Amino acid sequence: ARLAVAIAREPHRAHAVRVHVRDGEATPTGPSQGSHVLSSLLDADGLVIVPAGPGELPAGAEVEVLGL
Repeated sequence: ARLAVAIAREPHRAHAVRVHVRDGEATPTGPSQGSHVLSSLLDADGLVIVPAGPGELPAGAEVEVLGL
């Protein structure tokens, strides 16, 4: 899938972002992706693992979606 929007990276650790996938595009399910925010799971089709590093993964980047 391709990212529909840019996703910020964490400088020192990888993190998972809940996404909704439609027409080959992965869109985060909401701005709050904390582990305590279960509502972001409601529309999630999968998870994208965002690798550690500076900056962001740009919109349009190819990503692997791990199905839920």
